[in-house]
Amino acid sequence: MLSDINERILVAEQGIERFKKITSIQKQLELELLIVLNKEKVLRNTLEKENIDVEKLEKLSVASTFYKIIGRLDDHLYDERAEAATAQMKYEQAVLDKNEIQSKISEISSEMKQYCTCEYDYNLLLKQKREILMQENGESAQKIIDIDENINKSTINLKEIEEALRAGSRVVTCLNYAIDKLNTAENWGTWDLLGGGLISDLQKHSAIDEAKNEIPKIQKQLREFKSELTDVRIDSNIYIKIDEFSKFADFFFDGLFADWSMQSKIKQSQESLINSKNQVKQVLDKLNNIKNNEIRRMNLFETELKEKIVNA
Repeated sequence: MLSDINERILVAEQGIERFKKITSIQKQLELELLIVLNKEKVLRNTLEKENIDVEKLEKLSVASTFYKIIGRLDDHLYDERAEAATAQMKYEQAVLDKNEIQSKISEISSEMKQYCTCEYDYNLLLKQKREILMQENGESAQKIIDIDENINKSTINLKEIEEALRAGSRVVTCLNYAIDKLNTAENWGTWDLLGGGLISDLQKHSAIDEAKNEIPKIQKQLREFKSELTDVRIDSNIYIKIDEFSKFADFFFDGLFADWSMQSKIKQSQESLINSKNQVKQVLDKLNNIKNNEIRRMNLFETELKEKIVNA
């Protein structure tokens, strides 16, 4: 009977912890949503302005006539179109972020309903277990309950750590792919500068596009990684902050597409991605240390529990 109650207590406790975690994640996402909604509004205004500037030049306004007279219309129109393209990509990314966050908030709200009674169930089961143990061996009962509680906490912590490690590994995989594509773009760009011609230029832009297409996926994986870190515990340092990871995409767009003919822009974007990758890997190293410490801690509790049961 005790084994059945222990299993049900663990399930209830996992439900309580999950409810706490997703409540915290929901609050975090709601704050992020406010930021993204404001960002979307600003970027929409910027995009509209950039498109108007392009349209004015294409319609041969007074300004475009001036540029045409001095022979700089094509260059200026190219610059305006590049700025409009950059604004378009930033705006589209903001819309994707908004939709993803709203979807996640809705998903979490539905999930919360599964755990509403977990705390009540946990307290009821704990009371039943205490009564059984007190009848069998009152002196050791509370100590056994305390050790069981510690084992349950370690079990939950290990589960959280494993989920965070998997999420972090997915981020590194995405970043490696984007970095590899930028490496390819850099190599073709070097060849292009040496007179490679149309083929090298097409290959360069193809690799850039593939790296760019990976950005929304990286953003999503980073957000999931951040969520998984919400309840990872290490001594007094409960949270590992990775807010800065979410900022690299804007730099990526600015650095790469403002003037995508320049090798230095590709290089800056590579460095941005590599920096993000290194930060994620540092967190993963820390998580692995936390995991190993938690496993050792859990083994000690299990050994202590066996001794208590044998000597009871």
